[in-house]
This record gives sequence, C-alpha cells and structure tokens, in this order.
Amino acid sequence: MNKFILDTALKRHNVSLKLPYELEKQYDLYLAPTLRRQLVFALSAMLVLTVAGFVADAHDGILDNTLLLRILLHVPALLLCLRLVQRSQLPPERLWIVGVASFTLTLAVLITFAAISPIASGNRFVMTAGLTMIATNFVLPIKFRVAIPMSFVNIALYFGILLILGGSTRLLEYHDILGFYSAATLITTVVTYYRERVQKEAFLLHLNKDRQTEELAARVDELTQISYRDPLTGAGNRRSFDMRLDALWRTATLHGEPIALIMIDVDHFKPFNDAVGHAAGDECLKAVAKAIAAGAGCPIELVSRYGGEEFALVLHSTSGAIAESIRAGVEALQLPHPGLPPGHVVTVSVGKAFAQPGRTVSRQDDLIRAADDALYTAKRLGRNRVAVASKGPTPLPTRRARYGT
Repeated sequence: MNKFILDTALKRHNVSLKLPYELEKQYDLYLAPTLRRQLVFALSAMLVLTVAGFVADAHDGILDNTLLLRILLHVPALLLCLRLVQRSQLPPERLWIVGVASFTLTLAVLITFAAISPIASGNRFVMTAGLTMIATNFVLPIKFRVAIPMSFVNIALYFGILLILGGSTRLLEYHDILGFYSAATLITTVVTYYRERVQKEAFLLHLNKDRQTEELAARVDELTQISYRDPLTGAGNRRSFDMRLDALWRTATLHGEPIALIMIDVDHFKPFNDAVGHAAGDECLKAVAKAIAAGAGCPIELVSRYGGEEFALVLHSTSGAIAESIRAGVEALQLPHPGLPPGHVVTVSVGKAFAQPGRTVSRQDDLIRAADDALYTAKRLGRNRVAVASKGPTPLPTRRARYGT
C-alpha cells in the first residue's frame, strides 16, 4: 500500500467518504466477510417474516389474494438472493446489489398487497412496507452514496404502486403513514453516513497499524541482519559464523553428512597496514572478502570475518577445489603489497578441515582446531597455499602464538 495514499486518506476521512480507488477496493474486501454475515441474517429474517405473513394473511382471510405472488415471486427471489450471498458468487463491491434488490422487491410486494387488500389488512402491509424501507438503510450494509438514491427510489415505489393499483383514494387513506415512513427513511440515510464513516475510519486505522507493524518488522529484520554482519566488509561476523556452524553441524549430525571448515588469513597483513595505513588496509579486506565469496560461489553473507584479517567459511561440500579457488581468486586480484618488496601482491593462506559429526569429530571446537592447524601448516610452508588438516586434530597453541600475521 502506497504510504502517501494512506496518509492522505487518514487526513481526509472526516471530510469525504470517498477513498482512492485502490483503498476503496481494499475496504470492500476488508468488510466482505462481515457484510456477507449481515446479508445472510437479514435475508433469513425476511424469509421467516414472509412465512409468518402466510399465517397473518390466512387469519385476515386474504391468503387467496397473496399466495401466488408470495410463492411464485417473493419467496423464490429471497431464496435465490440468499444462495448468491452464501455461495460467494458476487464480488465484495457488488454484495449490496443483492440486499437492495431483495428489500426493494419485498417493498413492492407489500405495497401491492396494500393496494389490493381491504383497509384493515392494508394498514398492516403499508406499515410493514415502511419498516422495510427503513431497514434498507438501517440494516443493509450499503454505502451512503447508494443509500440516498435508493431511498428516493423506494419512496417513489411506496407512493407509485399504491397510486397505480389503489388509486388516489387509497393513497389518501394512507397518507399519514406514507409520510411518516418516507421521512423516517430519509433520516436513516444519516445513520448510513455515520456508519460508513466509522467503518472507513476503522479500516484506515487498521491499515495504518498493519503498515506500522510491517515497518517495525522490517526494521527489526534489518537490525538483526546488521547484528550478524561485519560492517566493514559486508561479510558475516563472528556471531554469524558461530550460528552457521551450529546449524550445519546439527544438519550434518541428523543426516550423517560431512561438513568442511575453511579458514583464510591474509598474508603479511600487518606490514600492509604499517606501510599505507588502516584506511588502505580496510579497502584490501573488502576486496579479499568479495574474492573469497566469488571463489566459493556463495553470497558474501556466508563468508564470516573471523577476526582482524582472518575469514572463515563453513560448507556442506568437502570438495578441495573450493579452497584452491579462493586462494587463486585473491591472488588474481593482483593487489600490490606495499609492505613487501616490489612485485609482491596480496595473497592468502588457506586451511581446510573436514568432519563428520558424531564419527570423525565429536565437537565443533575440534573442527575449528583442525582447520586452524591446517592454516598454520599453510603459513609454515611458505604462505599463499592451501593445506588440508589430517585426521584426529589435537589441541594447539593459540594461532597468534604460533605464527604472525
């Protein structure tokens, strides 16, 4: 939902009931379940009252005059409208048509009965028809812009049918009742106006609350992502590494699959920083992180900055080609190393270890120590190379105690 459209509608809902087209369609969908329930209740009640009308007509001795019209037209039409609403065959924005059609038909039938029946029974039909007109606005879930013209249409039917079938004499006999219910019908349009206004205000506030909730969720998600990301390189941080290792470890344990841990360290990084400063060193780390992700064929978020100039990558695959691809990718950057003699470029040493949780290695720390040991071996053998850990890793001294940067 466009934020500007919603904010504009929230500011204007006290002035106008008309919403932008997109919001109006959403409003119809929002109210559709409630409107269907209201229509089912109204139509069911009308059917019950129609059946009760058979009893009243029989009591007044006019059943012969009303039976055919009720059975052949009125009751089938009400049942059809009820069926349409229950089967949801109409789009939400057209639900009001069913309700208005059923109530208008009922009004026409009742006024017809009033015109052709004796005065005693006619009073009952005229008053029932008047209540039907009022109910059209008061009970049916119609919008204000529909209620105004429908009120005039119903009033015209109210007077017109009685005048056509009963003549002016019958019209004059009921003029007090006709006038009262016609005025009451117009007054109920005010109820329709305020009902729609309150419903649309509630709808807009509901949308606004949903929007705020979505924005908050997006912000929380963004902050969560930031909390797992290294702000300098865009790679994952140590927290991200721990969670990914734990997740893959659990999966590997469950399925009996091996996993691999690759540790990467930038060769001679301290001399690089000492020669050109930390700003240039930061740019170097960014380039290396991207090269590692490219070499591993994974998003940079799956690469973790393990510390300083050290990176780590946990994989399902045990293929040794990935580690070599990472090493070669960094070397291919051809980044000059200002802390070394001319002609030297930035390179990395890579250590790799495999584990099959529960079989070859029982703890995550053992896998980390094994990859760390392989990285030390790569450093000791001359750097810019890949070393793979042997089976059965043993506890080792701290990395910085064993080799420099």
